[in-house]
Amino acid sequence: MSSSRSSKKRCALSNASPPEPFVLFIDRDAWSGKLDAALRNAGIPFEAHRDHFAHDTPDPA
Repeated sequence: MSSSRSSKKRCALSNASPPEPFVLFIDRDAWSGKLDAALRNAGIPFEAHRDHFAHDTPDPA
């Protein structure tokens, strides 16, 4: 037997605000032309390491 009762408890997500927008940061070791094209085609906002740092910038971490 199936019951057609519905829950009276409200979903916690129904009052949730939309997520904050984000920008993906792509490290120089992960960068490729295919990745660039895929992210652009998908409309995903991103920043490439090479647009912010010289290739020989030291990473002391």
